[in-house]
Amino acid sequence: MAGGKQSARQKMINLMYLVFISMLAMNMDKKVLTVFSFMENAFTESNSAAKATLDSNLATLKQNAQDKPEKWKDKYTKADEIAKVSNEFFGYIKTVKKELRSKLDDEALKNPEKQDSPDPINVLFFKKDKPSEKGEEFLEKIKTYRETMVKLAPGSKKAVEKRFKTSPVQIEGKEVEWLEARYEGFPLISVIANLTKMQADVRTSESEVIDGMVTGALVDDSSMNKYKAIVAFDKSAYYPGETLKGKIVLGRYDASMVPSEVTINGESFKSKIEGGQVVLDGTPVGGIGDRTLKGEFIYKEDGKDVSIPIDTKYSVIPKPNSPVISADKMNVVYRGVSNPITVSFPGISDNKISASAPGMRRKSGTSYVINPGSGKTVNISATGVLPSGVKVSGSKKFRIKDIPNPTGSIRRETGVVSMPKSSLMKSTVGAELLDFDFDLKLRVSGFSFRVPGKPTIKVSGNKLNGAAKSALSRAKAGQTVMIFNIKAKIVGNSSYNLRKVAPVTVTLK
Repeated sequence: MAGGKQSARQKMINLMYLVFISMLAMNMDKKVLTVFSFMENAFTESNSAAKATLDSNLATLKQNAQDKPEKWKDKYTKADEIAKVSNEFFGYIKTVKKELRSKLDDEALKNPEKQDSPDPINVLFFKKDKPSEKGEEFLEKIKTYRETMVKLAPGSKKAVEKRFKTSPVQIEGKEVEWLEARYEGFPLISVIANLTKMQADVRTSESEVIDGMVTGALVDDSSMNKYKAIVAFDKSAYYPGETLKGKIVLGRYDASMVPSEVTINGESFKSKIEGGQVVLDGTPVGGIGDRTLKGEFIYKEDGKDVSIPIDTKYSVIPKPNSPVISADKMNVVYRGVSNPITVSFPGISDNKISASAPGMRRKSGTSYVINPGSGKTVNISATGVLPSGVKVSGSKKFRIKDIPNPTGSIRRETGVVSMPKSSLMKSTVGAELLDFDFDLKLRVSGFSFRVPGKPTIKVSGNKLNGAAKSALSRAKAGQTVMIFNIKAKIVGNSSYNLRKVAPVTVTLK
């Protein structure tokens, strides 16, 4: 987080502090105290500016954590903790300064030259040449902040421990406790400046860590390890004899990013790099089957080679020389029915295919319907245009069959049916196409009805009329009645003449 290099702000703070120490060492007159006041004000302004920048960076981190939690949430959580402990310690120092200033009267507060007494700091931090309770508390606060920062941001350890070091110091060959060396006997205005400088160190440490999080993430984003090779072919399948067409690019494409080397299937493609892209035009596709392109982009980063792998697959399929045409229901087409037909060519898009035949029309895409007319066969022709512009065509012959004979039914039952006379009198006569793949609806318009020993009765419609019911009422249980000469038509296609409808026989219960 914090390296050996210091920011311009930290250099400025250190320089001001050196001037401050030098002036103390020279034991200059009271005019120097005014300089300390200027320094304290400069540190205060710098701290305010640093706080504004930190708040802005923390707000940016928070927004990033909301937008991209996987990447930024942990960083924001840590930055927020660092901000909290820094603000807490900063605020503690502020209360110490306030307590020291509380010992001054109004005139002294306005005149730095009257803030020369060491009594306020000696009374607050020391008792009989040893740290007072308040002095011990001050040392403990520094220690807590130092250790917490190192724990939260281990990378800041060297800088933080140096800034907030509280171990004894050597003065003229003698070891002196840090608190005594820094604060005992010093003029109040110099102590205030010293404490404000410590607040500046807090803001600097906090800023280095949080800025390092953002900068580190941005550096990580721009690292070549974050890029992936993307192979974009002009099409996903090829025919023997064709050449590959497409591009291989990086996920974060930048025309200025030119690799030092590119290899594909063991061959160098460095000479085929155009604007950051590898152009594949002219590369043979290989034999029929699944094929793989493997290789790598090689980039230089920090003096080292960074390899980005290329690994993609494509298929080479046989070149079609005839269309694929199939009946969706069976290997024949029926008169009187809209037969669904699929017409396609492998590797050719639907809009590049056309098909034709008598009674045939396109529904959508590869789907057609055909309503065959007279004759026993129909020829369906199809033409397709390959991606290369070459036309391919072909045809296929289909048999034409009539709709099979319907079978008469009573209550949708066929053949020999058993029921009471009362049920037959109110039942509906129908016609069924048994074992036929098309779901055609048939409507009965009339039939013949005969009771044993009685004349045949012709009925109009699909239910027994009065004469038929009268004849049926005289029939006995066990007798068999016949329903035959059933007249039926296809619903929606009355022009088609169905074959003869098979009769239905009813045995009376």
